[in-house]
Amino acid sequence: MDRTIERYRSMLGMTDWAVRTNTVEAEYRGRRQTLVSRGGFSRWGDGYLELVQPIQGDSPATEFLRERGEGAYHVGYFRPQDELDAPLPGADIHFRVWDERDLVAVYLDTFEALGLYVEFVRAERAGEFAAWVAETTRPWTSPTD
Repeated sequence: MDRTIERYRSMLGMTDWAVRTNTVEAEYRGRRQTLVSRGGFSRWGDGYLELVQPIQGDSPATEFLRERGEGAYHVGYFRPQDELDAPLPGADIHFRVWDERDLVAVYLDTFEALGLYVEFVRAERAGEFAAWVAETTRPWTSPTD
C-alpha cells in the first residue's frame, strides 16, 4: 500500500492520508469469516479514495487482486441502514461486513455487468467516517523517506 499511496501522492497531489488496519466479521460468497485488511483513505473532491490491502480472509479485494492485479475494483455509496441489505432486481449481494455493532457494508455482485463492484455503506455512519478521516489524516511520508 505504501508504494501505491506514493504513486497517488506524486502523480495526483493526494498528499494527506488516513491509514488503519481493520478486523471485521464478513460473509463472502456464503462463507462467514474474520477479515483483516489495511485501508488508506484520502479526500478527493467531495468524495474519498479508498485503497484496500487484504491481509487475511477472502473478499472482493482479494479476488480482484488475484485475478487482475492492482486497480479500481469498487465504487461505494452511502445507503440507509433499512435499505442496506435489501435485494435489488439486477444484482445479488455477495459480500457483507459487520463491525462490533451491526451490518455496515454490502457489495453487489456487479463485476461482470459493470466492470466493478458496487458497495453500499451504512449512511448513518457517514459522519463517523468523515470525522475519523478528518482527525487522522496526515501528510504522507513514505517509509523510505
